[in-house]
Amino acid sequence: MRATWFDLNPSVLNGLLFNMRFVVTASSSLGFDLATVGNCEYNDVNADIIPNTQFVNGGVTALQAVTSTATRNIAFGGTFSACGQTFNAPGTYTLNCTAANGCDSIVTLTLVQVNASIAVGNGTVACPGDVITVPVTISDAANLAAISLALNYNTQALSYVSYSGLNPAIANNFLINNVNGQVRVAWFDLTPANFSAQTVLFNLVFNVQGNSPLSWNTATPGDCELGNLDGNIIPTTFTAGSVTMNGVRAVITAASSTTLCTGEQ
Repeated sequence: MRATWFDLNPSVLNGLLFNMRFVVTASSSLGFDLATVGNCEYNDVNADIIPNTQFVNGGVTALQAVTSTATRNIAFGGTFSACGQTFNAPGTYTLNCTAANGCDSIVTLTLVQVNASIAVGNGTVACPGDVITVPVTISDAANLAAISLALNYNTQALSYVSYSGLNPAIANNFLINNVNGQVRVAWFDLTPANFSAQTVLFNLVFNVQGNSPLSWNTATPGDCELGNLDGNIIPTTFTAGSVTMNGVRAVITAASSTTLCTGEQ
């Protein structure tokens, strides 16, 4: 690149002369051609060379595009957003992003569908008659519009007391009932709810007299299902729990009656 300039009216310069703009495809040095006489000179109004001029070389460094891979989970019916793009189905996608260095970043993104999860917790009490609160949690559920649950327990060991801590997202149209050792739950709403991280839906409160499993009644179609607003069943993993009693009931037995004479012990 060559640049020339002259003017019969001398100038005093101290600062930026001009900018050069390049299309960068690779790194390159920028060096003044001091070996060729006349290529790099400053002259005064008399055409005399101005002495002691220093020419400082520069360069352009081309930062490399970043290539990376990433795997993320996507819930059934959910979405995942990255680099200004939104995806609603599992698969492998190529994204053009911007890296931290300002250059293009090519990301190969793999989205893996994960099932929603419903789990009932485990709990332990010390003595018969103690009351225990067991959480029912949900995760990875997108566009959730309907819930149907049926939880079995041993009526010889547990007595259902109540529920507590109802999540506000399912507070409308929430129904719960207890029949013959089975807690049944139903909910629907035209405004879908979304649960990504594990979240408590509600708690179940039991009076404990012994050990009991807490099992989902998945064998009966429709008893344990999640649905979206389109009426589609959301693939769901149901995890059972249990209640354990560590203590035992103390039993005190009085000795049989004894006949004593007056003054005897």
